[in-house]
This record gives sequence, structure tokens and C-alpha cells, in this order.
Amino acid sequence: MTTSEEIVNMLTRVSLLLTFLTSLAGCGAPGAGVGVSSHGWSFSDSDKPMIPGIDEAQVTFGTVGEEPVITFWSDCQCNFSGSGTGNSKTQFIANFETDSGKSFKGTMEITKDQKSVIQIAGKKFDSSQGTTFLISTRDSDTPRIQQLNLAIPHIHPKPPNTPLSAQSPVPDSPDISQQLREFAAKTPEISEFFGR
Repeated sequence: MTTSEEIVNMLTRVSLLLTFLTSLAGCGAPGAGVGVSSHGWSFSDSDKPMIPGIDEAQVTFGTVGEEPVITFWSDCQCNFSGSGTGNSKTQFIANFETDSGKSFKGTMEITKDQKSVIQIAGKKFDSSQGTTFLISTRDSDTPRIQQLNLAIPHIHPKPPNTPLSAQSPVPDSPDISQQLREFAAKTPEISEFFGR
């Protein structure tokens, strides 16, 4: 049987590999690789009910260079990828799945003139209003989405374009998850959205 800590460690290793592979594609400016970073956790406290999105959540970052350009914070499963096609465009795709098995997508495309198009579950969003998205499917298969102009602390395990041979061991992912969980608990926009 696989424990949740083993799953979190496996997800972190996959995230490191994806970060390395997607950074090879580049994204226009020299040295500005495209990367993804995903952190998931599940903490339970026998004294309190678990709050999806805070005690059990997944946070995914899409990065260009070392800067996050899109963040999805969700209470459902998410597979995330990013790619850059040099002089053309950069694209991030998030595939979400609800507890009942229904799926929907979140995408962000950045064109060579730095214009971005964001779409989640068929709805378009203006990136000038923020690129952090809270997504909940706790009460319904139809996602409840809140767009925020809020900087989430991005805990990137390794800088983009770092060769695997030069990387140190995988960081302690429960610490990263705990930092994000604490950030959620003290940030009203997040705690109120998921605490409903």
C-alpha cells in the first residue's frame, strides 16, 4: 500500500523531471525556460474536519524562467504540462478531474508578443485581472472558480535549465506542502473560498 507521503514524494520527482524536460523547449528569450511545478498534500487532524483546498489540495505553477506566470490552486486532481515553441508561443495545459471522474481543462497561451489567453472549463479570463485561480469541485462537478491578483509564494524545487546531474536530492516535499497550507490558512481570499 502506498502512503500519502510516498505519493507526494513521487509527485515531486515527476514535477522535477517535467520541469527539466519542458525547460529544454525554451520560450523565446535565451535562458527563459518553460517549467511546471506541482505540490499536493493531504493532512488530517482528528479534532477538526478536513477542509478540501486547504488540508487537502494541489497547487500547480506554470513558469517562464523562474517566474510563475499562472497558478492553479484546487481541491481536485490536476495533471499539468507546459511547452514553449521558441519564437511562437508558450502553452500551459491543466487537466482537472473531479471525485466523480468528470474532467475539464485549464489552459494559458502566451504569444510571442506577450499577450496571454486563459480559459478554464470553457470560460475565458482576462490575465490583467490576475493569474492565480482557485478551483473547487467539492459541491458539484461544475467547477467554482475565483480569479485572484494574488502572489502565491512559488517554491520552485530547482531553477529551470538545471541539468539533472547537477541537482541535489529531491527537497523535503512535506515542508513545501506545509508552507503552502499555512499560507492558505492565513490568506482570507483562499481560506474563505475553500471554507464555504
